[in-house]
Amino acid sequence: MSPEPSRLAPRLYQLATEALARDIRSGTLTGGEALTQNGVALRFGISRAPARKALDDLADLGLLTRSASGRFAVAQGQQTGAAPARASADPENDRLTPQTSGALLYPEVELAIVSRSSLGAWRVNESVIARHYGVSRTVAREVVVRLEARGIIVKDDAGRWFAPALTQTNIDELYELRWVLEPSPWKRPRRFCLRAILQSCAASSKPRCSPAR
Repeated sequence: MSPEPSRLAPRLYQLATEALARDIRSGTLTGGEALTQNGVALRFGISRAPARKALDDLADLGLLTRSASGRFAVAQGQQTGAAPARASADPENDRLTPQTSGALLYPEVELAIVSRSSLGAWRVNESVIARHYGVSRTVAREVVVRLEARGIIVKDDAGRWFAPALTQTNIDELYELRWVLEPSPWKRPRRFCLRAILQSCAASSKPRCSPAR
């Protein structure tokens, strides 16, 4: 079944909800401890809207209690593991930096295309990508642009995307590029071989001592 667009890249409030749920279940956040919109927003570097959504979802899961005045606190008895020692607060470690749906989908599409390039050239259609993976055309276009930037697909004269077939020329170019970028691994065996040959020649060319008369 194709993934749903909303499930491909978690939203900020979903990431905050998951992080807070882990803290509650592990005992990092203890029963009765208060949580606020501003506190959650500050911790994760997000706005108050996703922070509020995360708190509401945690309350719906029974991990938080919600008072009549709208205040939230960690529900009692939700700890499922040993409470770890609290580390020093570092806001930078908790800031959320979610990937886009295109970034998450890209590796799978790249592998599908590259693994078939040895069989011939392939047309790449962003509408088909969007329909197959259940994502929007915008996400599919992001994937296609990344593929072009990395040289995996190109455009023909009609402006259509295609993945060129892997040929002997392509392979030669890849090895030539590796020779330029990684000269040491290629030269090392030859250097050792040459050294052995020179040592052998030197040994065989040494004059032999004549027995004393």
